[in-house]
Amino acid sequence: MASRYFIIFMLVGLVTACVSTSNNNVASYDKNAGTVYPPVSFFITRPTAELNQQCLQFADDSVMQHCQINQFDASLYWQQLYGSGLFERVMFAGEGTDYQVLVSTANMSRETAADITKAAVAGATLMLLPVTNEFSVKAEVTVLWRDLVLKRFSYDVPFSHTMSLFHKPDEGAQHFAQTLMSYFLRDIEQQQVFSGAFLLSALQDSDYLQQLKAPAQLGDFQLAGQHIYNDPLAGTQLRYINQNFIDDYIDVFVYPIRRTDWQEPSLVMHDELENVRKELQLFYQQQNKIMKLQEAKTISWQHESGDFHGSYFELTIEDVESLPSSTYLFIAEDKFIKLRCTFGADHAESLVKALIPKIIVPDESLFMATLRQRFREQTQPSGRHSATNP
Repeated sequence: MASRYFIIFMLVGLVTACVSTSNNNVASYDKNAGTVYPPVSFFITRPTAELNQQCLQFADDSVMQHCQINQFDASLYWQQLYGSGLFERVMFAGEGTDYQVLVSTANMSRETAADITKAAVAGATLMLLPVTNEFSVKAEVTVLWRDLVLKRFSYDVPFSHTMSLFHKPDEGAQHFAQTLMSYFLRDIEQQQVFSGAFLLSALQDSDYLQQLKAPAQLGDFQLAGQHIYNDPLAGTQLRYINQNFIDDYIDVFVYPIRRTDWQEPSLVMHDELENVRKELQLFYQQQNKIMKLQEAKTISWQHESGDFHGSYFELTIEDVESLPSSTYLFIAEDKFIKLRCTFGADHAESLVKALIPKIIVPDESLFMATLRQRFREQTQPSGRHSATNP
């Protein structure tokens, strides 16, 4: 009877000891940053040709060597990305996002005499004694923007698989996915892979951080910051804030002209003003507000650094007692300079006159030059030379 109770006691001890083991391989990254990355779609994909060849060669070298491609459940990676809370949205093999994250793995394992002995012991003890096998799995995590490769990370990730009656069979795979995704989240944080600046650099687009020149001070208005959009056609935004009246500010947008040529600036200006009007209309409709736009007016200013030609209009909101805001539009090189002032033209004109000559935009980027040339070639066979959006 005593021996029976002893066996039961031992079994209870083993069962109660069946707890999740900690993962000591997780990389550090800022888990409290909030939502800082744009929406992504997650996919499992085949390894690159180089990694696939390594896998095949490894398996061919010996009957005791094996290579498994993408052996882990794809949902484990998705859970780690989603659970990080760092992305606006994480879709599983979805569509409609600019960014995609692709994962591929190759588990190159080698059977040894020790492994065979471990398996025999596990069988002999009916899996009561834990048997652990450890490998290093090669992994690739690739970030794409609209199907263009921005960055590919290559990792050697530790993988530990424990066979035991009292161990969770999928714990090793969960730890592997957690480790791999922690490496990825650490590296995209350090290298700012999802920033607008990284995107434009990878695409060989304009370097708005280094090549865009604008004053730090404009009278009482101080340059408060710069944002680069995750879209090369959206460019960058600067904001100047009145140090005495923080509700007064000027937003400056610099972005490429979406045309193959702009030899007729008045036509280009007219079309872009219409685009701006539609953007504002949509914005206020979403807020259930009705806006009133004045007719756009052309302006021509002479300055010692050159003549500046542009257009502007004022906007007011119905049923709201507030002063009008004003929007200005100019062309510089292959780009638009758009200024939105939270106050009317009477106050804005002198500030805009002082600001525009001091803004120096980057030259046409290789990305935009290539995009425009590609569009010209596409329209060439039909005999049309379009100046519309590339």
